[in-house]
Amino acid sequence: MKLFVHALFACAWLFAAAIFAGCSSPSPGPFVLDNHKPRTANGADVARFHVGDTVMVTFSGSPTPIDPHEESIKEDGNITLPYIGAIYAVGKTAGELQNEIYTNYVPKYYIRLTVTVKSGERVYYVGGEVHGPGPKCIAVTPLSPRPSNPLAA
Repeated sequence: MKLFVHALFACAWLFAAAIFAGCSSPSPGPFVLDNHKPRTANGADVARFHVGDTVMVTFSGSPTPIDPHEESIKEDGNITLPYIGAIYAVGKTAGELQNEIYTNYVPKYYIRLTVTVKSGERVYYVGGEVHGPGPKCIAVTPLSPRPSNPLAA
């Protein structure tokens, strides 16, 4: 009987410990998903610039024509524009970079100006034992913000 009471007492302690301990989730490690990325209206992720990407900047709305500027993003993450110098582009969307360039030009250098930023061709690389290894362009159709399926070809 004494053994039964000790076993019952031990089970009661385990039950109480399980009830009062509660639940906990593991702390987020270095592989946490970023749920705060900008998204388009249909929920697609917005493309961001990386080192080596080509940035095309066009200017309009000025009384004097301004030549378009095309440049690859340098290792330090910058592109260099006339008059305003270096602008950090890595990690920004085309819209964010466009707004930053605009605020650096207007009203300091121009009264009215429309700035348009576009990305050059984006590529992916195919390697291994495939029919056509090497770089391939990702085509984005004007009606779709998502890249076309490169595996459909």
